[in-house]
Amino acid sequence: MVLAAGARRVGRLSLSIGVVFAAYVVPAVAAASPATLTGETLSSTGGPGGARCDRSGPFSYTASGTATGPFPGTFTETGTGTVNLATRTLSAFSAFFTIHSAAGTVTGTKGGSGGSVCQDTSGNTVGVLRGPYQAVISTPTGSYNDRGNANTTFGTGPSGTTLNESFTSSLTQPVLISTSKDQCKHGAWQNFGGTFKKQGDCVSFVATGGKNPPSG
Repeated sequence: MVLAAGARRVGRLSLSIGVVFAAYVVPAVAAASPATLTGETLSSTGGPGGARCDRSGPFSYTASGTATGPFPGTFTETGTGTVNLATRTLSAFSAFFTIHSAAGTVTGTKGGSGGSVCQDTSGNTVGVLRGPYQAVISTPTGSYNDRGNANTTFGTGPSGTTLNESFTSSLTQPVLISTSKDQCKHGAWQNFGGTFKKQGDCVSFVATGGKNPPSG
């Protein structure tokens, strides 16, 4: 009987210690998602200050410079487009950009048509365009999708490229992208905020650790 009573006291003591311990255990907190690109600005200098609008045709540019905002650091961007002289607009425009920041690496695409643009006979082009962007924000806690609109003002020619660009996201926070191939299968690739166009796009992104950016 004495042994039984002692066992009960030990049991009650163990239970009490467990309750006290549980009361002081801090639950794990999920990693916070990064900021969207809202407020991000890209700027570079070195191109022409203006151009005459007297020639239609294609153009391309490469820019690099300073990134400020939620992802401060440096950036590079390449783009192509076609000047429509009749309407002084872009009939086609697309660009790829990368932001290198301590807050994360951002890779993205943007495109559209319209805006205002012109090109002279020397190949100098200036333009202003608002169009959609898609971006992947890669951080130590995971990769996230962001999307919205980018306002781009650029001047490009033989002497270099000037570029000023700002972003406004359509999301309140970026969407976590798949971290395993299984999360891409059976239609699940469609659950990542429009990041991927198809399952293979999602699988390729995961397999390369995000180095092959989504085409969605």
